[in-house]
Amino acid sequence: MARVEFKDVEKIYPGNVTAATDINLVIEDEELLVLVGPSGCGKSTVLRMVAGLEEATSGRIFFDGEDVTDRPPKERNIAMVFQNYALYPHMNVFDNMAFGLKLRRHPKAEIEERVGEAARILGIAHLLERKPKALSGGQRQRVALGRAIVRKPSVFLFDEPLSNLDAKMRVQMRTEIRKLNLEIRTTMMYVTHDQVEAMTLGDRLAVMNEGRILQVGTPMELYDRPLDRFVGAFIGSPAMNFVEGAVQGSPPRFESSMTSFPVPPRFGKRSLPAGRAITLGVRPEDLYLKPPEGDGGRFQAVEAVIDVAETLGNEIIFHIDCAGQRIVAREDPGAQGKHGDKVRLFVDLERVHFFDGSSGRALGRE
Repeated sequence: MARVEFKDVEKIYPGNVTAATDINLVIEDEELLVLVGPSGCGKSTVLRMVAGLEEATSGRIFFDGEDVTDRPPKERNIAMVFQNYALYPHMNVFDNMAFGLKLRRHPKAEIEERVGEAARILGIAHLLERKPKALSGGQRQRVALGRAIVRKPSVFLFDEPLSNLDAKMRVQMRTEIRKLNLEIRTTMMYVTHDQVEAMTLGDRLAVMNEGRILQVGTPMELYDRPLDRFVGAFIGSPAMNFVEGAVQGSPPRFESSMTSFPVPPRFGKRSLPAGRAITLGVRPEDLYLKPPEGDGGRFQAVEAVIDVAETLGNEIIFHIDCAGQRIVAREDPGAQGKHGDKVRLFVDLERVHFFDGSSGRALGRE
């Protein structure tokens, strides 16, 4: 087990291409931390620097307080699972899992014990004599996981390991990886561009964009209190709705082409001076075609027209036009509405977010 720490780490490739900058991050012992962000944001580069496969241009990386920045991969006691399973096609499952231990000349009895235990954990003990071509995609992924487990590493590294699986298998393997973390209690770093995968797997998430870590926190911290517009948009599916507007009047009101309402009291006046351009952010589940019973004063009505209703069984996703603004709302399956229907859309003012119109930073609450 290990506590991994980054201090002012930066990676710049030839041609002055910055892949990662100002990386200051701590992954606690036995924690599963997910690096999440769009393709090309630098998350895999950060993971590869932990593994020693990429050299940091500046800054230091520590395992349990020991500086490992300049150590080669073989001296870091890490195990990495890649998007490509990289199994040896001529070897059976047992030999694929045991290969690294044999290279390190572990005793035969110890190898059999470690492989047997990993196979039990992953539910592949009955597949040990099969070769990769006789396995499904999910089974091959389990073998790749097993090959990492038998090494008993201090840190597990996962680089988008589920990308090659179909949707159903991805859900199943997410559960297996989470169970694995809980059972073997090893520090894990996991890279993905899939925010649903990140939310369901991580103890904490680190959201990256353009080589920087924008926010670190638990899934619900990032969901409920995004620090900027990018995090608000990236975390959550369907994505957060955004409406451009400005603060006007005293007491302050949010004014836009779509709606106008008093700025909720929880937002401080000092961060919302009159005339300031701001962006309203509201999640699809905080919009209603009919306001919930109870505190009616917290809901702002907006005239709208339904474009598309997507019936998903457990919910309906409404794509709605509000004065030319495209809005997405998530409703219970009992909600009524079809293409062309004129409706009143109710915004839950207790759940809205405000972001600075220029920087995109979330505006503070006093």
